[in-house]
Amino acid sequence: MARNRRVAALLATVAVFSLATGCEALERAREADDELVAADQDDLSACRGGSCEVRVRESARIQVDGAGVVSLEIEAIEDDAVIMWLVSAEGEGPRVTCDHRSCALVVSAASLTEPAYVRSAVREGAQLTVNDLVVQVRSIAQERAVLHLTHANH
Repeated sequence: MARNRRVAALLATVAVFSLATGCEALERAREADDELVAADQDDLSACRGGSCEVRVRESARIQVDGAGVVSLEIEAIEDDAVIMWLVSAEGEGPRVTCDHRSCALVVSAASLTEPAYVRSAVREGAQLTVNDLVVQVRSIAQERAVLHLTHANH
């Protein structure tokens, strides 16, 4: 009987700890959403025209029309950088620039007429330009990030 009470007390303690841990995780997620304010929130379709400000997670895929880029896909979100792939439109070559030393780039293309693939790790605050699409990482928190996309000629 005493053993049953100890087991019950232990299970109750574990349940309270699990509930508290779950609540803490939920609270951290809410704080991250409060930190990561984006004009278009989580609406990735707002980027279709090449101009938006959205919150993204890993594996988010953004379709873009015009600007010489077809899509942008988030590979990973690290503490200080967003790793992304951009696919250029056919025949667009890639023209790639970063506004400062906080971008790491890999560009692969079979020819100038085939789509090019650009993989980049872009740090918070940095701005990457691929063809006519400018991507700025505004903020990063809790495995999410806010990206601001615009056309380079605007």
